[in-house]
Amino acid sequence: MNQLNPREKLIVNFKSKCGPDYQKIFLSKLSEDLLLLKLNCYLNSLILQINNSSNYDSNLKLIYNKDNSISMFSDITLLNTYTIENVVNIQNENQLGLSLFIDWGYLLNNIDKSKKEQLVLAL
Repeated sequence: MNQLNPREKLIVNFKSKCGPDYQKIFLSKLSEDLLLLKLNCYLNSLILQINNSSNYDSNLKLIYNKDNSISMFSDITLLNTYTIENVVNIQNENQLGLSLFIDWGYLLNNIDKSKKEQLVLAL
């Protein structure tokens, strides 16, 4: 069986999170509802990939803010806050894969840092 690389796994995760709306996600003009769906699928696919690829429980959670932004936390540490601006310009699967891969690396790096910082705080 052919193994998927992390970028391909991220795209597969995104497709599964979007379901039947996946084909609509790359249209040039999206309603705010579809942009929010795109953002939600984007973040949930990142969480799924991180949980499947990390050697420890990442304990990631999303907090939905009133301004339609979504904050991602690892335990009590804010990793990043995302808005529809983060996904509005993703127009095809290649851009999606690259963007997901970059954010995945960023989050893995910061999750590792937050775990170390939380350990130091506990001491």
